[in-house]
Amino acid sequence: MTQEAAQTAAFAVGWDPDRVASSRIPYSEGGADLLGYLAYDNSTLERRPAVAIIPDWDGIGPYEEWRAHLLATLGYTALVTDIYSTAVVQGPSLPIQQRQALSQQYSSNPDLYVARIQAALDTIRDLDVVDPTQIAVIGYCLGGSGIIQLHRSYPNGTDGVLGVAGFHAGIPSKYVNEAVPNNPIRATFFNGYNDQGNDPVTVAEFQAALNATNATWSFEQLGQTVHAFTEPTMQIVATNTPQANSGYNPISDVASWWALRGFLRDIFGIANTTNPYTEDVMAAEDISPLAS
Repeated sequence: MTQEAAQTAAFAVGWDPDRVASSRIPYSEGGADLLGYLAYDNSTLERRPAVAIIPDWDGIGPYEEWRAHLLATLGYTALVTDIYSTAVVQGPSLPIQQRQALSQQYSSNPDLYVARIQAALDTIRDLDVVDPTQIAVIGYCLGGSGIIQLHRSYPNGTDGVLGVAGFHAGIPSKYVNEAVPNNPIRATFFNGYNDQGNDPVTVAEFQAALNATNATWSFEQLGQTVHAFTEPTMQIVATNTPQANSGYNPISDVASWWALRGFLRDIFGIANTTNPYTEDVMAAEDISPLAS
């Protein structure tokens, strides 16, 4: 099977294209033209909770669109945010050198990064199929760093954001230096224990900073797991390449996905709060019949 065929097969799993509507959504920030990817269950036009997805370092591609389809299948409105702008041809074909340069550009300028995320949130709030008081933001890799910066930016531009979730996130030092006290936005993180990108000292400092804000947070380290563990097409690569220390782990992927589902149900008030130990909390249906 070719790499393209494997990718197509991997990203066809878990959702129904006949019931998930998708489109490109134009918006802008600071003079830059942006183009997000929207997905939602079109069996109803009712307002519903929304999840913004911050892409990894190659920008919007089939992987992020697939996650949007999965979330739409669960009944959420999902928007993959455009960080790099339409001036950049995004996705797996983006050269490694350009990914590195773009990652550095936004990592070193968190104000710009957060502004791009906030522009997407403004767009989400205006959608007819979104409850603007119920928003979550999730991010992968570079996008995980972005949601940390968004959490730090509270209360600016975070109206309606109830929780953030990061997967194999890079941890920026700026959060440690400028964490906001009494932050009500819940935060959860899923990182590989064997991910060499985050050293134990950095992780400990980040956790201490989160705790100092009185935020409700969790940080799960998944054993025998390296970077990019949620990406089905990411194979373990040689140690002498720019993508070393990366590889898919199906056990950690599924475990973190189910944890995210529980997290979303909880922050959006969908879980059975009378008895949270019943199977209803993690039922096959989240808020959509598509999830069954």
